[in-house]
Amino acid sequence: MHVERRMRKPRVLIFDDNIAIIRTLEDFFKLKGYEVFSYTEPITCPLYERGAESCDKSLGCADIVITDLHMPRMTGVELMRRQKERGCRLGAENKIIMSAYMAGTYEEMIKELGCSFFYKPSLMSALPDWLKEREKHFVLSEPLDVLESVRA
Repeated sequence: MHVERRMRKPRVLIFDDNIAIIRTLEDFFKLKGYEVFSYTEPITCPLYERGAESCDKSLGCADIVITDLHMPRMTGVELMRRQKERGCRLGAENKIIMSAYMAGTYEEMIKELGCSFFYKPSLMSALPDWLKEREKHFVLSEPLDVLESVRA
C-alpha cells in the first residue's frame, strides 16, 4: 500500500536588526509560498545560548537561513560557526550571510564556513537565481521542527 506524504511549505529563517530589510525579505519569501520566521537577533536558534553544546533538535528548523553579518550580541559569522560546530541540521550551502559592507577578515571566515555571501544592495537581484538552485534540493515531504513566531 502506498502512503502519500503531505508536502509542507518551504521555510526560511531571517535574522537582521534592520526591520526594513526583514520586511522586504518577508514579502519576497511569502510571495514565493514560504513559511517565514524573522528575528532581530538570533534568539530562535538553540545554539544562541552559550551553554548549548549541540543542537538538540531531531528535525531541521528551516530550508534556508539568511542572517545579517553585523547584529547585536553576535555576528552572522559567529552564529553560522556555532551552528556548524554544534551540529546544525541545515547545510551551509543553504545559508546566506548578508551585509552592506564587509571587512576583509570576514570574507575568509565566510568562505571557510561554506555559506554564501551577498551585499545587501545586490541581494534582492541575486536571491532569485540562488534560491532556484537551492530549491532543487529541498525535501518538502520531510517535516521541520516546530518554531515559535516571536519577534525580538
